[in-house]
Amino acid sequence: ILARDVHNRIVIRGLNTIPLFVQLLYSPIENIQRVAAGVLCELAQDKEAAEAIEAEGATAPLTELLHSRNEGVATYAAAVLFRMSEDKPQDYKKRLSVELTSSLFRTEPMAWNESADLGLDIGAQGEPLAYRPDDPSYRSFH
Repeated sequence: ILARDVHNRIVIRGLNTIPLFVQLLYSPIENIQRVAAGVLCELAQDKEAAEAIEAEGATAPLTELLHSRNEGVATYAAAVLFRMSEDKPQDYKKRLSVELTSSLFRTEPMAWNESADLGLDIGAQGEPLAYRPDDPSYRSFH
């Protein structure tokens, strides 16, 4: 929350905390990974911070965290990687997009079946997600 403000991000970056948060990505404790990735996600909104995060070697641990069972950890990791890629060549962005898509939208039928049906068709891998208003289990939120 502290890193959401532009001025605070500048102060946090100026205190040379990025190396610490990158090291915390290696923690065996998911909550610490989530908080570290969350702070890096906020900091990475600024181009200079995104470059500093990459320079500290965050790409490898963030890529590993894409596969975390903790959705928050995986989502923050994806967001940091995405923000770090903004000035990269198009082919790099395409490869990253494939990696992010495959890790964040991996099909886990049991998890989806046990949760509320949001009208998403996740049945076939490789097909785009789509809502199905003709499905009797579809519930409108309007």
